[in-house]
Amino acid sequence: MTGPSATDPGGMTLDADAIDAFRRASPDGSADFLIGLIDLYLAEAAVQIATIADAAGRRDLGRVKRTAHSLKGSSLVMGAARLAALCGQIEDHVTQSPEAVVTTEVTAALDEELARVRLAFDGERHS
Repeated sequence: MTGPSATDPGGMTLDADAIDAFRRASPDGSADFLIGLIDLYLAEAAVQIATIADAAGRRDLGRVKRTAHSLKGSSLVMGAARLAALCGQIEDHVTQSPEAVVTTEVTAALDEELARVRLAFDGERHS
């Protein structure tokens, strides 16, 4: 394997069960709790994807791995299943190969999936 795949890792963009769990966990039953979590997640995910791209360009594989791991975890919590899977592919690739290369195609796939996640969350905001 020369690197993680930039193809669709399968799964859904957004797990409705995760979103429903956040709705039920809202302290006051309002949508504000969920919207705040979504906003925080999306802002942090964008920063983490930029960090992965920058670190990949500098061949700082330790930072790529740490950031992909962190984004994978928060994506799983928020129900962004495909974004988590892409991060897992990157993390596994870097772990298995000390000479790993994370291409711009792969980091572009992260950006594209985050755009899909953002659209899915926009639908949740209005439901």
